[in-house]
Amino acid sequence: MIWVTQYLCPDRHALFALAWDDNEMSQASVEAEGEKMFTENGGPLNRWCELCGGAPHVEHQESLFQTMEEAMPTLKQVESENIRTRDFVLGMRN
Repeated sequence: MIWVTQYLCPDRHALFALAWDDNEMSQASVEAEGEKMFTENGGPLNRWCELCGGAPHVEHQESLFQTMEEAMPTLKQVESENIRTRDFVLGMRN
């Protein structure tokens, strides 16, 4: 089964998400990988929401997909939509 782990602020703005296969990873190992986004090499991400300033919490949700191959088209579409939204919001700040 494919799961999605999201790092969400209290207002449910997503800092980032990770998709993973429960045949290959556990919730604990996914959270350890997510922690690297904040800490490894100075961390590419802040530990707060850029929109509201809230601190993130972790949520795990089972997806509708059985394999990563099956999930990938949807994951790529959502990623693209999120990038467009991020670029729009950042553009409003300038």
